[in-house]
Amino acid sequence: MTLNVFNDLEFESVVREFDTPDVEGWEFFTESHGVKIYRLYNETSGLYEYKVYGTLDDCPPDVCSEVYLDLEYRKKWDSYVSELYEREANGMKVIYWDVAYPFPMSHRDVSFD
Repeated sequence: MTLNVFNDLEFESVVREFDTPDVEGWEFFTESHGVKIYRLYNETSGLYEYKVYGTLDDCPPDVCSEVYLDLEYRKKWDSYVSELYEREANGMKVIYWDVAYPFPMSHRDVSFD
């Protein structure tokens, strides 16, 4: 399955941060196995936005992508998946993902095309 999650400008912005992460204004949250997570609080929504930086040396990008985007497989390994499916709407593939995080985090409804 091929899925375009970013538009070209968003993708280019992310690529620029590979070597020099832009975390100005972001709070360092945690680090594990060489992966650093930063967060930014949104005053309006009361929610956090996250940035994750790191390298998984033993997992090539194509394998990571396949594991992350294989919806049926994700249901097996991701214990936070409550509901996950792909549908077609207005001629586009849309993925809906209901994430059931434990307290104190809130559940999330995520959809992307």
